[in-house]
Amino acid sequence: MRENRSARLYARQSDGEDVALFEGGNPLPFFWLMLLGREDVELYCIRMRRLIAAGTSPSHATLRLDKLQALMQATIRRPYLERHFASWLGLFDDWIYFLQISDFSDMKIYLDLYSVSLYYPTLSQFEDSLLRALDCFDRNIATGYEESIAGTCGHEAHNRNRRRFERFSESYRVKAQDDIYGLSNRRIHLERNSLPNERGRFATLAFLLALITLVIAAIVGLLIIKK
Repeated sequence: MRENRSARLYARQSDGEDVALFEGGNPLPFFWLMLLGREDVELYCIRMRRLIAAGTSPSHATLRLDKLQALMQATIRRPYLERHFASWLGLFDDWIYFLQISDFSDMKIYLDLYSVSLYYPTLSQFEDSLLRALDCFDRNIATGYEESIAGTCGHEAHNRNRRRFERFSESYRVKAQDDIYGLSNRRIHLERNSLPNERGRFATLAFLLALITLVIAAIVGLLIIKK
């Protein structure tokens, strides 16, 4: 297996400098993915394929997202977190607000994904991986994610930005202590989906538990009536 590679979420600030705000590895932090639409992923991979076919290094084929549209996209997907990762809502809200107030002089959020895409055997597998994640977000269905800081907003990047997320977000400080340092090997795996027979077993178990609950409720109800 290849080693993890870094990805960056960065801003072009008013002094003209590109400043990395957050860093992530493979797999990508899923808060970042919540900023993306399917068309963003598809257009990015089309551009990558064209650069590769032309013999040009695609190392700078960075995703450039409209800031307001991307933040709205992620906010619309907040119910996904409410349902599946409620403990991360505070961190998510802090992260969204931090991006909202950060200095993006051109109102674009930049995602440098190239180094992480190299982890995958083919660009198509990388694309499919991201699209599966977006599909889960939009259908509000569970994925194979593990709960770790590396899988949420990523790590705050080392930069000269005066506004630090670590100082801004208590949720980040707490999660960092609990997860970055204590459980540093836990990672999200976008490709890890439950097999059909596993999903069937989970559904059967849920049905049996519901049935048992109904039977118990019925028995209790009959006892109450008899009294």
